[in-house]
Amino acid sequence: MSWFVFHTKPRNEKKVAERLLAKGHEVYLPMQKILRQWSDRKKKIEEPLYTSYVFFKGCEKERQEAIQTPGIVRCLYHNGQPAIVRDEEIEAIRSFLGELAGYPEAELFHLDLGDRVSIKSGVLKGLEGEYVSRHGDDLFLRVETMGRIVQAKLPVRYVLN
Repeated sequence: MSWFVFHTKPRNEKKVAERLLAKGHEVYLPMQKILRQWSDRKKKIEEPLYTSYVFFKGCEKERQEAIQTPGIVRCLYHNGQPAIVRDEEIEAIRSFLGELAGYPEAELFHLDLGDRVSIKSGVLKGLEGEYVSRHGDDLFLRVETMGRIVQAKLPVRYVLN
């Protein structure tokens, strides 16, 4: 059993995940909460962390059957073979998203837009990020992980200037 990555039609990630789950397959669709602003209001919504991608766990035969699911465009390939994501990478994403809830207060320090900071705690420990903004005790950083740049919300205490 391996984790494969399916590329979906735009905005079809949730539908594809639901269809695969309904067929009894194991899928993972990492979601992040973001603040979306419209002209008349702001609202927190959940969006996929990786747009147009769904992680699927199964054997090669199951992958070939699942690829026929409506909404799936193709399976990602690497060196002519279906790309396989290690269990450790899936768990790292789960841990990363799980740790981003509720932090105690942190001490204040000054950062300028675009400053590079090192992450000293949590699942992103050892990585660097680019400072984007601050809201209370949380910093928003651009961090590269799995070949994608994501915006991470981390407590100030997790970073070292």
